[in-house]
Amino acid sequence: MFPHFLKTIPSDSENLLGYTPPIGEVLRTAMNAQIRALTGGDITKEEAVLSMDTWRALTELDAKAKEVEDIKRQTK
Repeated sequence: MFPHFLKTIPSDSENLLGYTPPIGEVLRTAMNAQIRALTGGDITKEEAVLSMDTWRALTELDAKAKEVEDIKRQTK
């Protein structure tokens, strides 16, 4: 449903340190990044983002991920 946002995690061969953080830390970091992307860094919008419909939030995150992909492709 969200091909630009939900992607396969890179293989462990790219993890040169051999360290895998605890799943709770990984999920917390990912969730904070998602909230920040949806608020644009404006903490006054956090309550609205947290009460937003999940599908709507994922649609917006997918659109933002696509924009980043497009920018990366254009700058190559």
